[in-house]
Amino acid sequence: MNKLITDYKFLIVLIFFDLVIILLHFAFGYQYRLFNLDVESNLPTVYQGIKLLFLSNVLITIFLLFLKSKKIKQLEKITFGLLTGAFIVLTIDELAQVHENISIFLEEIFPKQIDAYGEFYEDTFGFNSADWLIFYLPAFLIFLGIIAISLKLLARILQKKLIIFLIGLAFTFSVPILELIDTSGRFDQSTVNSLVAVEESFEMFGISLILAALWYMYSNIRTRKVEI
Repeated sequence: MNKLITDYKFLIVLIFFDLVIILLHFAFGYQYRLFNLDVESNLPTVYQGIKLLFLSNVLITIFLLFLKSKKIKQLEKITFGLLTGAFIVLTIDELAQVHENISIFLEEIFPKQIDAYGEFYEDTFGFNSADWLIFYLPAFLIFLGIIAISLKLLARILQKKLIIFLIGLAFTFSVPILELIDTSGRFDQSTVNSLVAVEESFEMFGISLILAALWYMYSNIRTRKVEI
């Protein structure tokens, strides 16, 4: 048990703080915007932003180490660079709150095309949820492709801790699915509040798991448990 705690200490600390933020939401979030998971520019947003900044820095550090390596293949360096870039974009998106306003930005530039794009999804699939989901759909698919190509390299360096990364991805990619459900207008406000709390909690857990996995990845390289 002690060895288990030692091996996963960083992940345990992250999950502990995630739970604190979630408990603050349920205790005070509906009274004070500062703690509400469904509100931007408050404590949960700052906390998540700090984790993403840390995650981006860890990825950049690993990528720079890969560039110096003669054992990492050129394609692996490129795909990991793309993965690093994807998470940097995710960090910028979260801190700048881009996805919440993407439809507004695009409609100012391409009003007719954006209206037609939205109408296509509404007429074809009955789409009636948050607009940013359909605008980010190509990015989701590209991101999944980059991860799929990177998995062999990640598995070699992460070894048994690859499962942490994969669970983190599962939590993270469940967020747009939950957003699709809770913004569909099919539920009463109480149910929506519960779904939003689950969605935001999954997002926090997902980033924590991915961050922990990549930190272990860096640690394996730094301590030469894995040669690169």
